Amino acid sequence: MTHSFISYVRNDEALVNYIANILEKNAVPYWRDKNDIAPGSRWKDSIRRAIEGGSYYVAMFSKNWQNREVTYANEELVLAIDQLRLRPANRTWFIPVKLDDCEIPDRSIGAGETLRDLQTIDFAKDGWKIGLGKFLRALGSQPSAGNGGAPRQRTPV
Repeated sequence: MTHSFISYVRNDEALVNYIANILEKNAVPYWRDKNDIAPGSRWKDSIRRAIEGGSYYVAMFSKNWQNREVTYANEELVLAIDQLRLRPANRTWFIPVKLDDCEIPDRSIGAGETLRDLQTIDFAKDGWKIGLGKFLRALGSQPSAGNGGAPRQRTPV
């Protein structure tokens, strides 16, 4: 099964839930730890397999992510960069998303490039309607009518 792996920090769960609802409305399969790790499973192995087997890796960056001292999202990022380096450079696989006015980490992806060299979907700059349209198209879906408003309830940043 193809899916988009969604990486995020718990502080952004409300926004990620909103985005996940849009994905569901557009029949875009995604994988999230919250929903897709079976009870009793070794969760680190489940995450690694989901990243390796995903059609896309979506990194949801935010000020919350930046301000976290410790988060497993950093380990997911390392695993994703390793996978990105194994994949053809002319195929989109790693999709950085800025949920707010934050910085993309300056992590090396090899060959003199960093994550900042990847085209980013920027909800803070583009707004939610345009950002969600770009996001859905990047995942191979055409946005449905009625999608794209700002989330009603935002988490404090």
